Amino acid sequence: MVTAANGHSLNRGVAFAHGHKKALLIGINYAGTDHALKGCIADVKHMQQFLISHRGYKNEKTSMIFMSDEAVGEHHKPTFKNLVAGFQWLVSGNRPGDSLFLHYSGHGAQMKSATHPSGQIDCLVPLDYQTAGCIDSDLLHKFLVHALPTGVKLTVIFDCCHSGTMLELPYTYHPDTNSESGMVAKQQQVKEILSDVTSLFTKGFSFSSFTNNAQEILHDVAGLASLFHHRPDVDVEGYKHEHFTPEIDEDNKNEKLVVVISGCRDDQTSADTIVQGYGSTGALSYAVQEKLKECGAVTYEGMLQHVREFMARSKLSQIPQLSCGQEVDPDGSFEF
Repeated sequence: MVTAANGHSLNRGVAFAHGHKKALLIGINYAGTDHALKGCIADVKHMQQFLISHRGYKNEKTSMIFMSDEAVGEHHKPTFKNLVAGFQWLVSGNRPGDSLFLHYSGHGAQMKSATHPSGQIDCLVPLDYQTAGCIDSDLLHKFLVHALPTGVKLTVIFDCCHSGTMLELPYTYHPDTNSESGMVAKQQQVKEILSDVTSLFTKGFSFSSFTNNAQEILHDVAGLASLFHHRPDVDVEGYKHEHFTPEIDEDNKNEKLVVVISGCRDDQTSADTIVQGYGSTGALSYAVQEKLKECGAVTYEGMLQHVREFMARSKLSQIPQLSCGQEVDPDGSFEF
């Protein structure tokens, strides 16, 4: 992990406590099209209220921009041109210690790419995508990561399909294929091993009991080992080191202060769902706000675990991802 000379890092939320806060909120329902969604605008309206009431953001022109297809002013419609202008507004005019927040709820897509190792590139889908096209992750990295000043923190919620590495950041934390955060699963497996070992020494010795307990211990150890080694591209700290184009990989050596919670892996879709008593919503947007309102302070690990458990309870196959510009302490505060 890199800590800037001024003391700012993703693991030191206190360093951003007194900085200026800016938010760009984007909700696109694509009303009247064949690809209409229902809950995206409501998602960012709920987030706007939360930011103002609980996080100290101000609903002023210099601090917050809200874009949706319901906007009266044309410059607040989420078109390709306006979104790019919004990204540039968000990262400009900031000083070390400032906090930036971006929430996007809408469609995400993938396009073929000859320059990316996966052969695909993620993209956001603006309101005028049929004429202007999509905003791919190379452009998003350019406008939001490369242009981000040193010492300024950017937190992003991408509630859309194919969003796992939407900002092309160098690290993804525990991109596991199960519904729980990987560290939690490992901790549970360790508890089971300790329980079996304790049982082996407290139940009295017999050859049959020794054989049975030994088999259980070996089974649990094998299970724990599989959690560490089922992803050879994930290091012992739980991080997958991502690779994109040579230019992006070189830029990522700067380890910018960016953290992203996204709705799913690159190869998955994110659900637009209905929550009883709440209405239409993006599954990730609802899960994130549910956790924030429930306990206020939450760790990176706690947030990732919660949103994945929400998907599992809701019988949704999407696996939310946490990606970052530098390695974060899982027990660090998810602050913005």
